[in-house]
Amino acid sequence: MIPPGCGIRLHVAASDLPAAPADPRRWHPHDLGVVQPLAPGARVALADGSEAVLLGVEGDTAHLWPADVDAAPEEGPEERPELVLDAPTGELAAHPLPRGTWVPARSELPNHPGLLGCAPEPDRTGLFVALIQRARCRSTRLVGRYLHVRATLYGTGRATPELAALRAWGTRFSYVREYLPELYHEHPQIDGSDEAGAPTSADFLERLVALFEGVLTPLEDAVADAWQWTDPATAPAEGLDWLAGWVGLTLDPALSEAARRRTIALAPVLARWRGTLRGLQLLLDVVTEGGSARGDVIVLEEWRLRRTWATILGADLTNDADPLLLGLTVDTNSIVGDTLVLGDEHHREFLALFGPGIDVTDADRDAVDQFFEASAHRITVLVHDGLPEAQRALVGKVVEEGAPAHVFATVRRTSRHFIAGISALLGVDTRLGTEPPPVTVRLGASRLGEGDRVGRPGALHPDVEGDP
Repeated sequence: MIPPGCGIRLHVAASDLPAAPADPRRWHPHDLGVVQPLAPGARVALADGSEAVLLGVEGDTAHLWPADVDAAPEEGPEERPELVLDAPTGELAAHPLPRGTWVPARSELPNHPGLLGCAPEPDRTGLFVALIQRARCRSTRLVGRYLHVRATLYGTGRATPELAALRAWGTRFSYVREYLPELYHEHPQIDGSDEAGAPTSADFLERLVALFEGVLTPLEDAVADAWQWTDPATAPAEGLDWLAGWVGLTLDPALSEAARRRTIALAPVLARWRGTLRGLQLLLDVVTEGGSARGDVIVLEEWRLRRTWATILGADLTNDADPLLLGLTVDTNSIVGDTLVLGDEHHREFLALFGPGIDVTDADRDAVDQFFEASAHRITVLVHDGLPEAQRALVGKVVEEGAPAHVFATVRRTSRHFIAGISALLGVDTRLGTEPPPVTVRLGASRLGEGDRVGRPGALHPDVEGDP
C-alpha cells in the first residue's frame, strides 16, 4: 500500500556466501512509488562525469562511495574510510532506477485472494512487479547463491507505505534462454559479471522479452492451475454458485463465503445423510459455521424428553439405557405398593414403565399411547440467543427443508446455558456457556442463588463495619 507521495526502495544483492555484501556497489535499488532522488544506495553522477553510490546526506553535504573502486566483497566504507567522498548535494544528479509496475491482479499466484484484504487501486494499492536487475552494468542479470533484500520505506510525515509481502522468483523462466538459439544469449564472459558500462544488445533483448513474459506467465500459470476452479477451497467467490450447480446444489444468498465453500465440499456427505438426524445436524453446523459443534444450535429428539411423573418407592429408576428415564427422575408423585398414588391420579405415564402383561384398563392404555405419541416423530431445534440474527434465519430454512418428511420440527430460541437436572439433559442438549461476571445485589431484582453478590457483610449501619 503506497499512499500519494510515499514510496518503497528495495535494495537487492546476490552472493555465494550467507553473509550480506558490505560493498555498497553490490546493492542494486528498485523503486516503488515516490522515493527521494538522493536516498542512500542511489547511484549518482558527479560534476566531473564520474559515478558514485550515495551513502548518506548530512545537511547539504553528501557522503559518496566511488563506483570505480575495486573493493573486495568484505570491504566497505567502514573498513576503508579514506575512500569516502564528500560533495554538495546540489552538484549530484540521480540516475533513473528500475521501477516496480502496478498490475491489477491481487496476487501473482493463480486464484490467490491477496494478502492486503482490500481491493487493488492503480499505482497505490495491490501487486507491484519488478524485474530484478543491476542498473549501470553491461549484464543486468543478478547471479549468486543467496539473495539479500533491504527495504526502505519513505513517508510524508502524515502517511506511510505498508509492505504486506515480498516474493522473489528465481531462477526466472527466460523465454530467450528457453526458446531462442544461443546466438541471442548473453556472452558467457559478460553474463552476470560486474563489468560497468552500457547494457549489451543481448541484455536489451532479454529485458525486452521480459515485458511479454510479465503478461503471458500469469496466463500460463492460470492454465496450469485450472484445477483450482473446481476445488471449493480455492475457486473464486463469484464462481461458487456455478460450482454448486455441478453437484445439484442451490446456495442460499444469505450464506457466508466460508459456509458456501464448506457446503460444496461436503455435498457428497450431505447427500448420503439427507433426511436423517445426522444429515440435519451436519447441515446446521455448516450454515452456522460450527454452531452445532459449539452448542449454539442443538437438535433434540423429543422422545428424549419423556419422563414419568411418578416415583415408585422401592424401585430403582436410574436406568441410563431406558428411554423413559435416562438416569433422571422427577419425584413429583409416589406410589406405595400397587395402588396408592400420591399426587394427581390423571398422570398415568408411569404405567409405561411396566411390561404389556400388567392388568390395565382401556383408559390407562390410551393414556400410555398418548404419552408415547406426544413425543414421537418430533424434533426441537434449540437456537441460542448468542447466534447472529442472519444465521438464526438460516436455521429455520434448513430445518424446514432438511428435516425428514415424517418428522415434525420446531425451532425454539433459548438463552439458558447449563443447569443440570432443570434445563439441560446431560449428553443431549448440554451447552456450557461463559460464566457471567458477578454483580451487586439489587433490591427488588436479585434472587438468592442466581449469582448476585453482597459487596460486604451486612450491618445495621456502615460505621459499624468501618469503611465500605
